[in-house]
Amino acid sequence: MMLASLYLLAFAVLSSLFASCLCSEAFKVSQVSSLNRRPRGGPTGLARAYARYGLPVSQSLATSDAGQLKGHISSSSADLVDYEIMYSTPITIGGQKFNMQLDTGSSAVWVYSAFTPEDMRGPNRSVYDPSLSPTSRIIPNVSLVETYGGGSIYVSGLAYTDTLTIGDLVVPSQAVGATENVSSSFYSIPTIDGILGLSAYNGSGGSDLSRERPGNAEGTSLYRLPQSWKWRGFTFGYIPEPYSETTLTWVNSTSDWSTIITGWAIGTPSNMTSTSLGPIVDTGTPFLLLPPDYCTEYYNSVTTVLQGSYHGETGFIYPCNTTLPDLYLKIGEYTATIKGDQIAGPEVGNGYCWGHLQPIAGPNVPSAILGDTFLQSTFTVFKLPAGDFGIR
Repeated sequence: MMLASLYLLAFAVLSSLFASCLCSEAFKVSQVSSLNRRPRGGPTGLARAYARYGLPVSQSLATSDAGQLKGHISSSSADLVDYEIMYSTPITIGGQKFNMQLDTGSSAVWVYSAFTPEDMRGPNRSVYDPSLSPTSRIIPNVSLVETYGGGSIYVSGLAYTDTLTIGDLVVPSQAVGATENVSSSFYSIPTIDGILGLSAYNGSGGSDLSRERPGNAEGTSLYRLPQSWKWRGFTFGYIPEPYSETTLTWVNSTSDWSTIITGWAIGTPSNMTSTSLGPIVDTGTPFLLLPPDYCTEYYNSVTTVLQGSYHGETGFIYPCNTTLPDLYLKIGEYTATIKGDQIAGPEVGNGYCWGHLQPIAGPNVPSAILGDTFLQSTFTVFKLPAGDFGIR
């Protein structure tokens, strides 16, 4: 399978916590991929995505051969270290270097710390030690409490301010969470030292990279460059060719990167059917998640779908020798194309493969989530404070 190239750019952004910033008008930072590349997005990835949004993880999914989970908590990194989603970005906090995941689905900046018990760190992880930083300052009477999925995934600890550097951006007083406790869904990912949230500030006291607008910064972008590009990373302050602001289709969005899908089609855009879904765009979700009946219709267009019948998994699998059709989603005036080979997933045994289009349904969750599978196929620009994003 082709390696995906996910890129973040602040076409107009950077953080709201930052009272001041020392930076050039535009810069780039490199991506770091996992050294332990594994097939992307199997049952463990789906269970982790469900837990992230507070959805129950069935016992059959939790005990599948491809990934061991206990309830909502992952205890295996079998397919979480993912060569298409587990990219990290080099970041320095208080002179200490970390590889952190940039996440549009959350707003806090937190990092594993020296206060985290060793059994929660995992091996070979860099940890933040405020005592080694001359610029660290504890924030009195403030604690780090960041939860995902209704509390099933969490981090907690102490809150500091310290100097954060990413590329040429230097933030003298960034609020940083120093973990004391971390759920196993995080510490089972050995290549990530912490999270740098890119969603808009949610009032939780965490951080976000949306409200500070140094120089020309006004928004954030996530996109995938053509496969021909050799350099993989993030650009801040500019959009590299061949893209430009004028070539994008702009649609209304919100601080949590939600939008509206008004049509969808299988195989050809001429089959477009009207619909109304309110997805969010989330770099922390490995799949394209749509309502169950959409998934059933998609897979039934090419094969008799097996749902939950292999290893007892509550997800969609299909014969690996099947050619999956392209999927089309209409967002604003733009029709995004998700190639069938992007939806094709890893083999799970006996000639069956796990699809990267999977179902989502439940109370208090988005009706769809445009995760990595979608982002591989599109160029998306999030622009703040207007709350719009562009897509191409």
